[in-house]
Amino acid sequence: AASRNCYVLCVAATGEKRWATGLKSPVSEMLVADLTADGRLEVIAGLDDGRVCVLSGEGAVLAQFRTGGAIRSSRAGRSDRSR
Repeated sequence: AASRNCYVLCVAATGEKRWATGLKSPVSEMLVADLTADGRLEVIAGLDDGRVCVLSGEGAVLAQFRTGGAIRSSRAGRSDRSR
């Protein structure tokens, strides 16, 4: 779950909070995808301050970059660079 109070939350099907990661900016967009094709899901969070952050399934920040503007929409796709 994304929140306007700057956190990405992982909640189990039972409603129990598994982890919360603070990102220091409101989360405006979020999606979940297996970006690395390793069978594990990553969380991609778009932030109001223009950053896109990639989190592991355990909530660790794996990567982030600035886009120059607030994130309002996002999509995940896979690029096969071997072709």
